[in-house]
Amino acid sequence: MSLTAKRIVNTRALHQASALDHLLIASGAIPISYPCIAIRSPDDPTAFDQAIASLKDYDYLVFTSVNAVIALSDRLGERVLPPIPIAVIGEATAKAVQERFGRSIQTQPDDYHAEALADHLPIKAGMRILIPESAIARPVLADRLRMRGASVTVVPAYTTICGVGGVDLARQLDAGQIDAITLTSSSTAENLVRRLELEGGERAWLAQVGIVCIGSPTAQTVRALGVRVDRVARVASLNGMIAALEDYFEGKLR
Repeated sequence: MSLTAKRIVNTRALHQASALDHLLIASGAIPISYPCIAIRSPDDPTAFDQAIASLKDYDYLVFTSVNAVIALSDRLGERVLPPIPIAVIGEATAKAVQERFGRSIQTQPDDYHAEALADHLPIKAGMRILIPESAIARPVLADRLRMRGASVTVVPAYTTICGVGGVDLARQLDAGQIDAITLTSSSTAENLVRRLELEGGERAWLAQVGIVCIGSPTAQTVRALGVRVDRVARVASLNGMIAALEDYFEGKLR
């Protein structure tokens, strides 16, 4: 296998890292923990609580991440999610909806990004849509839905902060002990650079290893940071990341 014995950095939040770790191990790789994000409740949950109290008034509930599903589920507690149609981005998010709420998905685009979902949703003028998401999420989904005539409420369901813990990445990069780094969101990319530099490393050292991104928005952020992108997953999923890693290392052998 092309990933055998490759030391690959997993930058996902600790509570989500195991899924990618298991895929890396199954592919023969050695996962290296370096959490670049952590998730916490919003600083002010008032808007989130107000939206939850009026869930039955919405025509569609939209989840763009697993973290948003978990945040709403935790905030609901023992209360039951009203029978509102649900749209999601990604198979992992759809699975989380099924696990947390026992509900199926009404709308899910084939492409796992906000633009595809915005174009895929069956919008009618005045339709009320609720999007609980990260406090720092891109506005593109809400903006596009509003352009199509929807009334969109976006509420911060969680806050993404810089992660801590894991290996001494600066030392391992300097020693040539890392083969590739995986980035699954713009936040992981931004915080990778932030953590590395705060911990004594240099952004330029990232040019020594493979940089593999889960999708185009993440890759755009990486390039804006002045870091080269080696591969972007063709399908924005963890399995897509494994395929992109394999393609990267196979390319190095050719």
